[in-house]
Amino acid sequence: MPPNELHKLTPPQPGVNPVELACARAVAAFWSRLMQFAQLGVPQKGWDGIDAAHPILAVVNGEMLCALLQAMELEA
Repeated sequence: MPPNELHKLTPPQPGVNPVELACARAVAAFWSRLMQFAQLGVPQKGWDGIDAAHPILAVVNGEMLCALLQAMELEA
């Protein structure tokens, strides 16, 4: 979610812990930005040593990948 849209969020439903909701939103924003970065697909100089074993980002066959997508596939 773009930062300029954060103020447009609706308040939590009754019974929803606002701290847990804030944590979930922060995690979602982090992974969204990370996936956008990875979708650029162009690894920076020196990133070729970051292989698929890295827990967040990896460079595989010259393409940058986000580990979230791999983790989601493993959970399915």
